[in-house]
Amino acid sequence: MMHLIGHPATPRQVQEMLEIYPFLIKIVVDIRRHTLAGGGGCMRTVKRCCSSTASEQDDLWGRTGIRPSSRSSSSR
Repeated sequence: MMHLIGHPATPRQVQEMLEIYPFLIKIVVDIRRHTLAGGGGCMRTVKRCCSSTASEQDDLWGRTGIRPSSRSSSSR
């Protein structure tokens, strides 16, 4: 599921953004409007979500965020 948010994501929103890929979240941030679109299957879809809210192309930054492992590094 994709979310367009202007505040820190809730744990539920993060879980919903992990539905397609359980180990990463694709995000696009509008640095001028301070909003984030996250989730979805491809970066183009997430970017389109921001663009539909009148974001300017030069203000959009995309990233694929890797979900941290639930195991701590000391347990390896």
